[in-house]
Amino acid sequence: MKINHISKSVLSIVAAGAIGVSALVAESPLEPAGNVADQLEEAIFLQEAESNLEEAIKKYQAILEAESLVRTIAAEAQYRLAECYWEQGNKSQAFLEFGKLEGLYPEEERWVLAAKERLPEVFEPAFDPFVEGERFKYKYTLPTGKPAGYSVSTLSLVERDGQSLWHLEHRVLAGEQRIATIEFDTESFDTVYCGLVSENLGVINTDFSNGGKLATVEYPEVDEIKELFFQGKTYENDHAQSLVRQFPVEIGYSTEMNLFVHYTTMQISVTFEIVDILEMDTVLGVVECYHVEANVGNMKQSIFITTNDRRIPVLMKVGGISVELMKSDIFDEDKVRTYTSDKYDYSFDYSDNLTLVERGAGKSETLERINFLAPTFPTRLEAQANLNEELGLIVPGDFEATIKALSEREMKKWKDFDFGDEPYQLRKVNGMDAAFFDATRESEGEIVEKFSACFILSDTMHYSLTLKGEPRDWSESHSEFLNIAESISE
Repeated sequence: MKINHISKSVLSIVAAGAIGVSALVAESPLEPAGNVADQLEEAIFLQEAESNLEEAIKKYQAILEAESLVRTIAAEAQYRLAECYWEQGNKSQAFLEFGKLEGLYPEEERWVLAAKERLPEVFEPAFDPFVEGERFKYKYTLPTGKPAGYSVSTLSLVERDGQSLWHLEHRVLAGEQRIATIEFDTESFDTVYCGLVSENLGVINTDFSNGGKLATVEYPEVDEIKELFFQGKTYENDHAQSLVRQFPVEIGYSTEMNLFVHYTTMQISVTFEIVDILEMDTVLGVVECYHVEANVGNMKQSIFITTNDRRIPVLMKVGGISVELMKSDIFDEDKVRTYTSDKYDYSFDYSDNLTLVERGAGKSETLERINFLAPTFPTRLEAQANLNEELGLIVPGDFEATIKALSEREMKKWKDFDFGDEPYQLRKVNGMDAAFFDATRESEGEIVEKFSACFILSDTMHYSLTLKGEPRDWSESHSEFLNIAESISE
């Protein structure tokens, strides 16, 4: 991705240090009272003339520990101590020290006002960029250049208990499938609800109330509920990517947010700062973007967002992983699209609210594999196409014998599922032989998971479509499954 810088922040662009770093203690005690002013001058000289920030910090801390300290000198020492941390790049500690001035020395207006100018602003959404039906598709890349997965983010309007909400879904396909759902108020933009469905982490639902100061966390799989109280307004962590789209585009703009990571039940404080405005060569073309740095202790993340009215996140850097925009569009649930393979001579129809992700086929040079990511149901839907010679189970001229051999293999693979007395039904799909499978998995007498598959055989190719998910998500996703399966044609 080509980047041409237009302007740079007048502030230092540095990595944030850890929150609550222990204060350094002076190696020798400061002489009391009469020599404090001289010690302050020495500390200022170390800071400004010699850029010896470590020694300056020790001096300022020793001044603040002195007895009978003149409050004007103390306030200046406190302010300059905060400046040293800022210059070191430890912004979290700098904000902590700047924040002490008003409480400790309220009468020292010069230093209190100067400190307030350095503190992050209280976040207030400055812009509403959201569009119903917007969809962003991203690819994840490791530092080695190897692909790590994909994600799709979609936005729609819903109404809950008379309240108009934006319904945001992040669907991630990277190692596991994970769906994060966030609902936030269309006027205040406060987080109202967040949900997580993860193959590894399970299901978590969180409701926010009391102005973002109370989170009620539900773990339905273990029938447990927790209530967590916060000191200030708190947003859900996955909501943050949307909130940064609402910043004013001003270099040097800085704000601090409390974010709740619901799968750890931890509240974290994150400082965001716009550090640059630049031109970037993206899938949208060459566009002007603003660069936001997010600092969580000593960890730093970068988000690049277009400056136009859409404010589209085009690139995110998290640790060594790069998350880059592949496609941006507006989906229409009533629209039907047609997929035509570039590799083989076949096609199928699918609903526009599905996002197709063509995935690698491992060592196979002939297999084509496609995942479908949907904003409306958290099931796993996958299609495959391959040459008949690669299957190894085909009984020439006898489709039923072929399906019998295939079903025996599939039933061993899905041994926890019950396929019933008749594991498959035979039918024709656009002139080709097809078999449809349905199965369920039970736990303590209740169906907890469903599975459907379709296998279609032509003269040279075979196609499979599989769907797996929970019963509560089945109706809509199974309808999509059937529509796709019955539209496959050569």
